[in-house]
Amino acid sequence: MKKLLTWTIAGLLVLVLSACSANKTNTANVTVPAEKPVSNTPSPDTDTDLEMNYEIKKELFIQDDVRVEYPVIINLKDDAKEKNINELIKDEALETYLKTIRGLESGQKYTAEGSCEIKLKSDRILSIAYSSYNNFTPSAHPYYLFYTTNIDLETGKKLALTDFISEIDGDFINALRQAEYAGKHDQEYAQDIKNNTFDSYASDEDLIDALSQGAANNVFFYVTDKILGISMPVAHVAGDHAEFEIPLSKIKQ
Repeated sequence: MKKLLTWTIAGLLVLVLSACSANKTNTANVTVPAEKPVSNTPSPDTDTDLEMNYEIKKELFIQDDVRVEYPVIINLKDDAKEKNINELIKDEALETYLKTIRGLESGQKYTAEGSCEIKLKSDRILSIAYSSYNNFTPSAHPYYLFYTTNIDLETGKKLALTDFISEIDGDFINALRQAEYAGKHDQEYAQDIKNNTFDSYASDEDLIDALSQGAANNVFFYVTDKILGISMPVAHVAGDHAEFEIPLSKIKQ
């Protein structure tokens, strides 16, 4: 199972909270004080050259009524790698909003409020989850986005779901169907949301295909030291997205 997860040590969750208010006129980056540094002791499988006692701070992109929070790495041992990773993070964090802003028609107004959460911060892996409230004026109703970025800090590259599991197959689908619902609604609705989510795929093969294509189907994943989370699109009444968390112990490969 663990192609990369065996390289990680106990993950540290760093909750990144909504940023302070700022002017609404021009595009701006508002820097918020960095979180306290974390000293990660390498696991037996970790190359000592990968010791990266870096910090995470957050910045706020503002343009008119769009306010989006994203993390920034500081004090990484490799300055060039730090720069490249931060560019990747920022591009991933803002792409959807910038594309929406560019596509606005005359008379339309777009409002977005986005925050981010660090799901895993280790010497090897950084797993980031983003969520946001979005609304057009005029529009029928607001909508909610959820997406993620997972980065291998050694290579500076994005990680795919298949970097964490050997194969997206029937066994994995069974584990996903038994996963715990971790969305915004109360647990009394969890089973109905799970049923509606998985029943929207005609077959397990269609579900495997959606998971394999990932972001192209609005399917995203994140990791912690204990779970693998899968975010899938659902009906607006169910929250627009729903997260399902699988304990790593339940994943065979």
